[in-house]
Amino acid sequence: MLGTIVLLASGITAGTPAPADFTAYVEEVRRAGMTEDARGNLIVVAGIMVGDSVVEFPRDPASGGYGRAYRSTSCPAPGLSAEARAKLARESAARREPVIERLREVADTDRSGFVSTNEGWELRRTFEFGAQLAALVPLEGADTAKLAKLMNLTPAEFERRVAAYGALVRAFSGMDVRCLPAVPALASR
Repeated sequence: MLGTIVLLASGITAGTPAPADFTAYVEEVRRAGMTEDARGNLIVVAGIMVGDSVVEFPRDPASGGYGRAYRSTSCPAPGLSAEARAKLARESAARREPVIERLREVADTDRSGFVSTNEGWELRRTFEFGAQLAALVPLEGADTAKLAKLMNLTPAEFERRVAAYGALVRAFSGMDVRCLPAVPALASR
């Protein structure tokens, strides 16, 4: 998709200049160093990591499977002034931005300097896997075969994700975040 955007922005496809809003959009994506979708996924993960939101994994009593639920950890008081809301937004952004930058480095697996939509999505999946794993082990035990089944993963995919999540945790070593559970001790059969 980005290739199409770049071709259109450069005017190669039609030989005519691209619309100004399109050119501005492409420049914004280029400056961000990632697609909009990738940035959205990194913002979700950073928000959880800094404590602005929470991800939980409720169990469905009927199926026994685990879902995923997100919620904010704050709710501005009704009637809060525009200035006060803006201050809260700035404070939240200040907490998230250093985390987003580190996440960007981790997500850019091909070291291209740009985070693709797929790279951003994979980083989010890796984080959510680790958070879910940390939540499930105290409830379900540490047996990897059982956990893989509960998480709808093959044993090989489960092991790959454990390794990827471990790398994510190591990438944040020394950085103060509120939510980045350690990889729990696991037992194989």
